[in-house]
Amino acid sequence: MPGSDRTVRSEHTLVIAKPDALRRGLVGAIIHRFEEKGLTLRAITLVTADAAQIRENYRANEDEPWFDELVSYMTSGPIVPMAWQGPNAIETGRQIIGDKDPWESDSGSLRGRYAADPIRTVVHGSRDPVEALREINLWFPELLGVEQRPAPKPKAFVPLGLPRALSMPPVTLKRYAARGER
Repeated sequence: MPGSDRTVRSEHTLVIAKPDALRRGLVGAIIHRFEEKGLTLRAITLVTADAAQIRENYRANEDEPWFDELVSYMTSGPIVPMAWQGPNAIETGRQIIGDKDPWESDSGSLRGRYAADPIRTVVHGSRDPVEALREINLWFPELLGVEQRPAPKPKAFVPLGLPRALSMPPVTLKRYAARGER
């Protein structure tokens, strides 16, 4: 990259649109922001996760006092896990998403614009490459072909080839995934 010492590398990251994002119709806006930055959507699914899946996804936070509240919230409705790929996808994703505390987030970030509080932050994103690999393997074990352990199977999987401007309501997305269309 001209004028920069930054290393640009293609990487994967996991993003989850949380239950409040679905309730408020924000999944299309989330996808749009990642596409605007040039990232490629590699996989997406609509699922109502169970507590075991959420505990595994957030296991780095299991000692936090708010962990049980997070698990309860994340199992309160459907979520949309997404695997993205692109240049510095993890750092780029964290910039799009914003700070964990929505009141500290830049007002242009997803959390700064849409989050209600530090639990209902609208969207989750991987923090580093190890976490990204573990999380992608949890929700999309067939995507990267590197499985660290047996992963719970999501109810629907939509591989590559989704329309770029995916703004379908969750019911339509589930129907789309179930038919296996591309």
